[in-house]
Amino acid sequence: MHTYKLVQGLAGLGLISVCQAKWWESPFRMFQTNLRTIDIDMDVNATADYILQHGAGAWLQSIGGIIANYPTELEFQMRNPYLDQRPSGDLVQDTMDAAQAREIRLLGRMDFSKVHRDIGERHPEWLYVSPNQTWQNHTGNLLSVCPSGDYYQERIFDILEEVISWYPDLAGFFVNWAGFNENDYFRNYWGVCHCSSCQRRWRDHAGDVELPDGPWNSTYAEWKLFSDGIINEWTVQVRDFIAEHLPEAGLILGTGADITFHESNNALGRDMWHHATSETVSRFKSQKPTTPVLVNAASFLDHAYRINGEETNNFVQYHLQAISRGANPSTYIIGYPGRIPWPGLEEAAEIMRFHKQWQEVYTGLRPIAKTGLVLPRSAQRENSTEYEQSLNEYQGIYKTLQETHIPFDVIAQQNIGTTELERYEVIILPDLGQLLPEDAQDLDDWVEAGGRLVVTGEIGVDDDGTPQLQSLPAERRLEFHNDPRDLWSTYIAPQQNRTEEDDSTSYLYRKLGFAPFAPPEFIFGNRQIDDEPGAGVNTYGSGKAALIPFPVGRSYREVGLSIFRDFLNLVLDEVVAQEPVEVSIAEQVEVTLNVNRNNETVIHLVNMSGQRRMNFGAYLPIPAGSIRVLRGTEGVTARSLRGNMTLDVEDGVIKLPGLDLFDVIVITGLEQVDQN
Repeated sequence: MHTYKLVQGLAGLGLISVCQAKWWESPFRMFQTNLRTIDIDMDVNATADYILQHGAGAWLQSIGGIIANYPTELEFQMRNPYLDQRPSGDLVQDTMDAAQAREIRLLGRMDFSKVHRDIGERHPEWLYVSPNQTWQNHTGNLLSVCPSGDYYQERIFDILEEVISWYPDLAGFFVNWAGFNENDYFRNYWGVCHCSSCQRRWRDHAGDVELPDGPWNSTYAEWKLFSDGIINEWTVQVRDFIAEHLPEAGLILGTGADITFHESNNALGRDMWHHATSETVSRFKSQKPTTPVLVNAASFLDHAYRINGEETNNFVQYHLQAISRGANPSTYIIGYPGRIPWPGLEEAAEIMRFHKQWQEVYTGLRPIAKTGLVLPRSAQRENSTEYEQSLNEYQGIYKTLQETHIPFDVIAQQNIGTTELERYEVIILPDLGQLLPEDAQDLDDWVEAGGRLVVTGEIGVDDDGTPQLQSLPAERRLEFHNDPRDLWSTYIAPQQNRTEEDDSTSYLYRKLGFAPFAPPEFIFGNRQIDDEPGAGVNTYGSGKAALIPFPVGRSYREVGLSIFRDFLNLVLDEVVAQEPVEVSIAEQVEVTLNVNRNNETVIHLVNMSGQRRMNFGAYLPIPAGSIRVLRGTEGVTARSLRGNMTLDVEDGVIKLPGLDLFDVIVITGLEQVDQN
């Protein structure tokens, strides 16, 4: 819903439509109290005071769905059995009163993923059904429901309507675990849902193709696209329902919501990717730069160990990486403050209060990096091994860009067709293999118009071996090696003898001949004997395309030799993006580049030196660095927000102070080439 008003300008009287901004379109900070049924004794006033002190202005509170913390009258919602212990009998209204008294926005957390067994037995058509025709049960006598069924498609809207009628001042909603429950809380894999609703929808989608049981079926990738589509469509329906019934309330969820949600958390048995929060926010913002993103940082170690606090330095990184990419930070605890002794809350509060102090700097923050790195999609690889190889390639290139301080955005592979590619000068495809035909066409068109493409590792080819991407410096794929033994003792090296080359294509390095893996006396060889290049760069239309036919990123990620990083940078030098600045600082610092609504360039410097195998430990102090302005140096000024001081600028070089955990550098007067 939009409202309009008349605006009288100094130059005369005109009719100008002005859309009233929603509260979530400005930077905000949230605190979540994820309550258990026994937490019904929460002191709402003490909690509200704590949230304000923490730096948050929004409060996410458990309201309904599986457990209702208000006196619901709906037969398919279970009322909290401890609710009668509160004098009011209504925890939600008590919370609302405390929040409003302090001008805190209250948001409702809903969970529609499960129902009590009594309800499920009355409505078995709502339930998840495994390929073995069993229901998925949980602690608390709960049963999982299926998003295809009428509970999600119909009854949820009854619950929302009741909640809105009771609490019309709610500022928004978050829906937990909105998806298909292939796994339960114990990480048991149950498989793809086979309920009657799923069977019917799948037939409408795929015809006679059999509904898969799990990832081992060839049709599972298609089912993932199908199931994602159901959730995306449902999300839009929920958003539209809330917008109609409570126009000033926003929906926090996935694609199609008012606010895109990400939970930063850790897990035992899962490889730690130390850039996960930064990566995810960038992925969201590259597709929809103006859509708000919320990062909810879990204070606990693992979902299976929810009372064990996360390592403080790791917890703080969630908040730092969130704000560095333009997301809104949120602190998430189980229970209420003081109930469980969570470590790291005060350190997280410092980041939240920093974000609040510099609200104006963070307003309208959006990415302006000219390089895009594509994140592989598992559904577009044939098997998990291929996907892991692509992911390792991507992560090795991510580390290369981060360590050499080339600003970049992350573009999800599934979003290539919906991302404004013209915002980027360079796009990198890391070992993606076969592309969707429409994505290949979009990328070729982008290169022809002046873009510069870098492709590494496996490339997609047609049946005759012709590359999908016509812009690449290759006519046909002659061989494909995926067995490491086939590549033992294979090297590329600087060219040893010159040959004639096409003016439109340049080559970097050459392959050396094979040398046997044998006793040292017999391992001679490795001399340049042909002209097979290590990389090629081709002119295509107004742009360029580079091909590195081996997984240079995976080599760096797994082996760690800097020569792989250096070689990738050698290729990137051939297609370099024209960034406004060049940052010189230790490679352990992650650099992100944004611009705000005041046209100030905002550079975050995040100290990543504390990386450990499963988390972040203590960081090391980073020596002073510099930022060189590459164009339009006249009138440029800079300041450090952490030091709250103006920085020296000499001959276009901004002198940085030494770095502790992080800093934010705000530059004014910097020439921006493109403000899309």
